[in-house]
This record gives sequence, structure tokens and C-alpha cells, in this order.
Amino acid sequence: MKLRLAVLIILAGILFFFNLGVTSLWDPDEPRQAIMAREMMDRGDYIRPYLNGIPYLEKPPFYSWMIIAAARISGTVDEFASRAPSAVAALLLVIMTFLLGCRLGDERAGFFSGLVLVTNYQFLSNARESVMDMTFAFFIGLVIYLAFVSLEKDKRLSFVLSFIPGAFAILTKGPAGLVIPVGVVFFYLIYKRSLRRYIVPLVAGCLLATCSEACGYVQVMFDIFSYFLYHIVHYPYGHRRK
Repeated sequence: MKLRLAVLIILAGILFFFNLGVTSLWDPDEPRQAIMAREMMDRGDYIRPYLNGIPYLEKPPFYSWMIIAAARISGTVDEFASRAPSAVAALLLVIMTFLLGCRLGDERAGFFSGLVLVTNYQFLSNARESVMDMTFAFFIGLVIYLAFVSLEKDKRLSFVLSFIPGAFAILTKGPAGLVIPVGVVFFYLIYKRSLRRYIVPLVAGCLLATCSEACGYVQVMFDIFSYFLYHIVHYPYGHRRK
């Protein structure tokens, strides 16, 4: 098992990290992530994302936080630091696929599952781009994997806790980060005829993930409300008076 996993890690490490920062950031998505991370660092404000000095409210800030973490290690926000979070998430997703394949089948199934994933062109492309999709996929996969392990061991408390990564998925790209894994787990419970036993833990897990994610949105929601009051209500009225 260790040998096959090591082969996957080495292969994934070469494909995902080799010359990762050589090419320039591609428009429009890659530069946007780097700019928001740099503006967070310059402002010292790690809650509210800005893009060219304007509040950016279209997506949550988690990926920018990861770029900042990578930049703290590398020393600057550059191409490598901007893409490293995607590459790390892809590597972890390959490992998780291997482990899940071993549980569903055997080591051979786990190895070839990971091998198919690591050599998939679209997966490889996203692993080497400064986009939030790979991190989003990792947190979704982590919820599914942890929930599966909890069901396999029949531990309802750990089943509830397995939904916490869904909060990070929401903070990465939005509510679909919880809706997708919950849907997968829900239908799997129906398939295993365990829905009656696990429906309460399922609801509790959703509430736990939602509450955990909401803590990171309190300040952001206040800023959105303030922005609305100023630009939609106060500014037009005050401008007309002048």
C-alpha cells in the first residue's frame, strides 16, 4: 500500500508542481485571485476582499487566504504562490481518492483510481491554475470521504463532524459546497437503507457546517448592508440635494 501511494504522490508532485510558477498568470481568473490576495495584505484587512480598490462580493475570500498563506512561505505573491493552493488541494484529492478506492475495493482499485485522476487532462489543468475549483472539489470530496468512513464504522457523532469541511467549501465558492456532498450522502443513505438512522445526524451536520461558515460571513454581510445603504440609498439622495 505504501509503495503504490508513494508512486502516486511522486507522480502527482511532478505533474502538479514542476515549473508551476514559470508561466505568467492567465487572464481573467488567475490575476484576479492574486490581486485580491495582494490587496488584502496591503490593507491588512483579511475579511473583506477588494479588486483594484473596489469591494469584490461575487465570491468568498477563502482562496485568497490560501494564496496569502503560500505567499508567507515563499516571500511574495507571485505565480507560484497563486497556484500552489490548487496544486496542494489536487495532491490531497489524489491521496483521498486512493484511500477511498482501497476501502471500496482493494489497493489495486485505489491505485488505478488515483492514477486515472492524476492523469486526467482537465484535473491536471485545474491543478496548475490559480482558480478556486480544485480547492472547492477537495473540500467536497473530503466531506464525502469522512462521511463514508463514519458510516462504515457506524459512528454517528463523527458523521455529524464530517460535514465541517463543507463550511470551507462554502467559503471557497459558495453554497454548492455543502449542497453537493449532502446530496451524495443523502442518496447513499437511501441506497444503504440507513436514512432513518442517520437523518438526524445528517441534518445536524448540515446545521453545524452552516453555522461554522456563517461565523466567517458576519463582518462581510455587515459590509454588504453598509455598502447597500450608502450607494443605493444615501448617495443618490445626497447627490440630488446638492
